[in-house]
Amino acid sequence: MKTKYTLSKKYTTMYLTLALITLISCSKENISYSNVIPYSEGTAVIARWKDNKIACLSLNFDDATPGQATLAIPAMNEKKIRGTFYINPGRENFQLNKNVWEISAPANGHELANHTMTHTGASTYDETIYEVGEASKIIWNIRGHDECGSLIAFNRGGGTSWNETDLAKVLIDYCNFDRQEPIGEAFLALSVKAGSNARDMYRIVPELLKTGKLGRCHFHGIAANNGIPPKDSGNAGVWIKEFISFLEMLKLKDNEIWIAPFGETFKYVKERKNSTLNIIKESDVSYALSLNCTLDENYYDLPLTIVVCVPKTWSDCTVNYNGNQESYPVNNGFVMFDAKPNNGQILVAQN
Repeated sequence: MKTKYTLSKKYTTMYLTLALITLISCSKENISYSNVIPYSEGTAVIARWKDNKIACLSLNFDDATPGQATLAIPAMNEKKIRGTFYINPGRENFQLNKNVWEISAPANGHELANHTMTHTGASTYDETIYEVGEASKIIWNIRGHDECGSLIAFNRGGGTSWNETDLAKVLIDYCNFDRQEPIGEAFLALSVKAGSNARDMYRIVPELLKTGKLGRCHFHGIAANNGIPPKDSGNAGVWIKEFISFLEMLKLKDNEIWIAPFGETFKYVKERKNSTLNIIKESDVSYALSLNCTLDENYYDLPLTIVVCVPKTWSDCTVNYNGNQESYPVNNGFVMFDAKPNNGQILVAQN
């Protein structure tokens, strides 16, 4: 096994927070902002959420039910919405749709997370190693990563019992982070009740847009037919028709909410909170930025969204970063782009 990675390290950092800019449209071709808090030219900020969206939402699914594999994932693929699926590789539900979990789900950007091998808990250290460690190895293998080659989101499963000391150690040893772990960011969680309709599922969204928080929706069964409640191979859940309506409602807010797998949202928050961003005016037509993060970049490798305030006379600019050069539009004095920390100087220059 590779060197153990400790998730509980605390770092002393400086975080430059100048303003929260609300993004209406984030495509390179058409970027516009509203509710901009004015600040001076030559300043920059790490956006609170990717693409500088107002809020963030992650769709989480427990137990790898058949309906998740055959109904939810195809519906999400069609809408280009990615989610996090907490799998139990040692249970029949996983084996019934093994090709979905091992091939098509990852190929469409969905995140596989650790729900333990058999969802039975563990009373001894060896049992904990099996339940958490073996599931982790299977997930790394599916990802094409070396053992301990990436972080894995973890959820122990409702109704299970654990030796908490053993579990805490094994989670660290196998690079798992508990989805209940505080990450220093306010969040809202919605456990979707069986039989919920689209509006029930959607009710977290207005509050996220109001507060700018991180949100999580938690699902179990996705049923082909309606019922009281709808059933997914014996698992109570929500009717696929209502779930699809919920996805359609989410897509209408695509320019305002960053919808992403939970592991990505976790890493973005951690990186943002442990990064420093500095900017220097090199000339009347260029600025040099440095973006550095104290976390282990072998695990925290997600690009952060940077917003730079440049002269309003600029119509577009070039960003030179890590050996690459790309043009970006300037809208009302702001340019936005993504960059990974610890990759050297970022040069922003007028075209």
